[in-house]
Amino acid sequence: ARGRRFGWKDYDKPARNRDASINIKADWDLLEEIDFNRLAKLNLDADDGEDLENYGFLYYYDRSFDKQPVKGAEKKLTAIDRAAYNVTTSSDPVIQELAEKDVATIFATDTILSMLMCAPRSVYPWDIVIVRQGNKLFLDKRDNATLDMVTVNENA
Repeated sequence: ARGRRFGWKDYDKPARNRDASINIKADWDLLEEIDFNRLAKLNLDADDGEDLENYGFLYYYDRSFDKQPVKGAEKKLTAIDRAAYNVTTSSDPVIQELAEKDVATIFATDTILSMLMCAPRSVYPWDIVIVRQGNKLFLDKRDNATLDMVTVNENA
């Protein structure tokens, strides 16, 4: 039964249960509720973005990993000793610097923006912490959240 799709004989098998990212308390007030159908249809016409600053660099990407391997000629993945930083928006030194310069009013990292774009198809629980400091909003995540977990085909 491993590796195949749900079929007509799988009606009695339990579905995978995923725990919520936060526990909802009874004393919370509901301000707005958006169902996934409405969330998927949301659209915002915005002007083209502009680069304020450039930081970091990208390593070469070998496109041969994207192609279907010929039988017997599979390329093995090799571990590379590199650091991966999963900083929160409010603790990112670059975003802190931009916030001090009053460059913008809403700040988010690439991880949070990509999570928002994949939200209608995501199967893992997630939440965003919105921090308001004066007239600025920081779209943030919790430390060691499921957002930091590397998944395979999460939105396939």
